[in-house]
Amino acid sequence: MRYAAHLIVYVYDPTETYPLKDQEELERLIRDVGKETIIYVGKNDITDAKIVSDFKKKGVETITDFDELKTKITTIFEKEFVGLK
Repeated sequence: MRYAAHLIVYVYDPTETYPLKDQEELERLIRDVGKETIIYVGKNDITDAKIVSDFKKKGVETITDFDELKTKITTIFEKEFVGLK
């Protein structure tokens, strides 16, 4: 990730059997790579909204809408790469 990625999208899956605490630890390790990271919480329609609320209380920008995620990625891509040849 350190050398190949320009942007990291970390996907939380609150319905997964992988404990949320462990997912948070993995996210922290990924953030330590130093790349721009977008946090996306998937399966929002079937999970507790408290999870997203907890992230926002911690000051973590969290995206829950897939279209918003696509827009954010596109915006970052255009800012970084449009005009490069």
